[in-house]
Formats: sequence, C-alpha cells, structure tokens
Amino acid sequence: MCDDPLRDRSAENRAVVIVLAVLSACMVLLRIIQKLLGPSENRFGLDDIFLFTTMIVFQPSAIIVVASLIPSGMGRDVWTLSFGTISEFGKYFWVGELFYFIASALLKLSFLFFYQRIFPGRRVQLLIRITIIVDVLWGTASLVSAIFQCWPISYFWLFWDDERSGHCTNRVWVASANSIISIVLDVWMITIPLSQLYGLKMAWVKKTGVALMFCLGTLATVVSIIRLRFLLIIDEKNNPTWDFWDPIKWHRLLLHPVHALFPYSPIAKRVWLIARSIPWGQPVRRKFKKKRALGIYSGSRKPGESNATNCTTIFTTHNDSEAKDDDEVELVHMRQSDKSGGGSVATSVETPSRYEA
Repeated sequence: MCDDPLRDRSAENRAVVIVLAVLSACMVLLRIIQKLLGPSENRFGLDDIFLFTTMIVFQPSAIIVVASLIPSGMGRDVWTLSFGTISEFGKYFWVGELFYFIASALLKLSFLFFYQRIFPGRRVQLLIRITIIVDVLWGTASLVSAIFQCWPISYFWLFWDDERSGHCTNRVWVASANSIISIVLDVWMITIPLSQLYGLKMAWVKKTGVALMFCLGTLATVVSIIRLRFLLIIDEKNNPTWDFWDPIKWHRLLLHPVHALFPYSPIAKRVWLIARSIPWGQPVRRKFKKKRALGIYSGSRKPGESNATNCTTIFTTHNDSEAKDDDEVELVHMRQSDKSGGGSVATSVETPSRYEA
C-alpha cells in the first residue's frame, strides 16, 4: 500500500453528481411547467405529487455527496485518510442510504399511480394496487434495515477501528438484497403497461412512442444490474471510500435520470427521474408556438375581418390540437371513454390552413 500511487476521483465524483442532480431537477421542473400550461385534462395527479416529492427527498443526497462524502474521502483510498475522516465518511454514507431507500420507493409509486390513472381495466387496476402495496412494504423494510443494520446505530461508522463493541449485518448483502428486489419490481412494472398497449385505441405511431417511453425503464433496470455487479465484488472492510464510488455512481444515474444516492451509487436512479419526466416536454413547446401564432395572425387579417375573430379561431385550433397531440391526455381520454362506454373524448376542429402555425 505504501508504494501504491495516490488515487483521487473527487473531481469526477463531484462533476457526475452535480450534472445528474441539475439534469433531473430540470426535467422534473419542465414537467411541472407543462402541467401548469397544458390542457385541463392533464393537470396534477398523485403520480406528479410523488414525482415532485421524490425530487425533494433525493436532491439533498446530492448535497450530502458533494458537501460531505467527497470531502470525507469518497473517491480516495481509505489508507490516505485520517481516522476522524473515515468515521465522518461512514456517518454521511449512512444518512445517504436512508435518502436513497425513501426516494426509490417514492419514485416507483409515481410510476404506479400514473399507470393507475391511465389504465382502466379492472384486472390491471388490481395488479397496480397490489404492486403499490408491495412497493410500500419493500420501501419500509429497506428503510428499517438500513437504519438498524448496526447496533448501536453509531457502530455503522465506528466499527472500522475494532475498538468498540457492537455488531452489524453484512452491509453489502443488505444493499444487494435491496437491489435484487428493486430489479424484480422494475421488471414487473415494465410488463404492466406493455401488456395494455395492444388494446389501446391509439394510432400505431403514438402507440410505438408510448411503448418506447415505457421501455426506458429497461435502461434503468440494466443500470441496476450493473450496480448490483459492483456491490457483489465489494469488500466493505478493505477500501470502502474507493470501492463504493462505482455503485454510488450507477445508483445516481438510475435515480436522477428520469427513479442515486449513495451508499451504493450515484448513477442508477437518475435514469428513472428523467424517464418519468421526458414524454411531457412537447406541450410546453406547443404552448409557446400557440402564443407566437396568436401574435402573427392577429395582425394578418383580410379586410373586414376583426382581430378578435382571428385570435379566437387560432386559439381554438391550437388548444384542440394541443389536447389531441398530448399522449398523456389521450390516454386519460381513453380511460374515461372506457369507463363510460363511449367513444373518444377528443374532438377535432377544421380551420383554414392559413391559421395553422
């Protein structure tokens, strides 16, 4: 060890965490803006509340990593650190674990409540409710096991010097068991929407787009498997400040990008947050496109036509088009249609082509 070169990945760690935290926050905020500007049929639901709550819970973990874990030695070899620094690393690592388990369960609930809102079938509704219960139980069990994996609790960050009495479960195996159950849940949650696509009354182009959206969850599952691989090869007593960076990195990628935190990896869960937010950016663009059209065509009218007539026509056209082009609104419409036994709720309005943006 004395002859080993000094290794320091602090700069890489800091850059990865900051970029992923900002990216996921922007995607979630974009979805919130879309909800505020979008059609009335597509306003906030439980899925959006849990998505936003996930971001609120998860972003502090990025602060913990940047402000506490990295200064305490994450990304450096443990034998280059002072004794006090090693204990500080363990303490902040433990706190990060708690945020991770809470955020993971909340993000899955966001997806499940979204499914519940758009898929009306009695059987699929029952499956979704059962999955919600399983997710809550899994999240609670994970949180409790993370809190009490050592006794006394402080032994989690003090055990390394062998000068105190206490006991711990194998922390790598606790994290690995959580990851395996999470992967199984992720795969199950992907099959739920894909099994419903065949019966949707939607154009095949949009149906393909929706399928691709749901398949983003496959990417998150792959990231989870990569993270699990790193967890299984870790020797927690050998070089934790260096070894745990890889699972933490993959862990963050999973939670930040569209449902990572920590104790195991800053990359894995970011994918879920971004995936959960991505499909809803187009209505924001259409909103500004509509406003631009109002400004252009209100000044280009035929002799004898009033400003009010043109503006009203354009607004009506774009508003209807906005509702029709929003995949989420269309899915909600179909759910309402299935419940009432009627046809599609969305309607179209024909207008002269010169009014189209």
